[in-house]
Amino acid sequence: MTVLPKQNLVRISSIDRVHRTEQVSVGEVIYDAGGLCGPRIQDRYELVLLHAGILNIKIDGRTLQVAPGEVALLRPGQQELLEFSKIEPSHQSWCILRPELLPAGLSSRIETLPFSIKATERLKVLVELALDLPVPLGAAGSLFMEQLVICIFLEYYRHAEKKGVDPNVYPEVLRKAVERIERNYGTTMSLSDIAKSVNVTPHHLIKVFRKHCADTPMHYLWRLRTQKGADLLRTTGLNISEVAFRVGFQSPFHFSR
Repeated sequence: MTVLPKQNLVRISSIDRVHRTEQVSVGEVIYDAGGLCGPRIQDRYELVLLHAGILNIKIDGRTLQVAPGEVALLRPGQQELLEFSKIEPSHQSWCILRPELLPAGLSSRIETLPFSIKATERLKVLVELALDLPVPLGAAGSLFMEQLVICIFLEYYRHAEKKGVDPNVYPEVLRKAVERIERNYGTTMSLSDIAKSVNVTPHHLIKVFRKHCADTPMHYLWRLRTQKGADLLRTTGLNISEVAFRVGFQSPFHFSR
């Protein structure tokens, strides 16, 4: 994650059982009353499982609440501020995954999933297995943990997809809109263009995205462009200007910012 200049990460009473590889990380933390984390720019996919306390997550100016026993999905490109209970400690676990590690079947659908769901017992068990791995991990242990984290995200996907409201309408609209964006993110594209391609009004498309993804179509497009641009910077010799125009930004300045 990219931390913004005035980051707050305060009133943490303990951090325990943290494991990291180049691709994933898992851990747990207890925040004292009034704990904060952020503001930050998320650059990976993260699942936040709240065991106890209260968690409000401000995402690009919108506040969403996570209740104990729920798990929330955070996506690359979001500006986030995590605010914990002001009157009691809050206990959470997290799993972080680089976008390129997502299985093909999940990478094309993850943006249509809801912001949070009630954590299944299987998901909780998988998180505990990852946290309880002996250290040092070693090569085999690191690979095992990475596969566990992938399974945790797949379990979220499995349960979240079943949770969707009106599966005959909303997921289909979302799927088609996301497919349109992912196929054409490098071209000029407006909200009206996306809405017209899935036969709904721009207002309705925004409503569906917000309800199921806690996001908007254009912000999803922006996050996809920044993610694809970051991947090109990491894996090619292209300069910032070349990358910016290739992924659909109108100027290198916007991409750099």
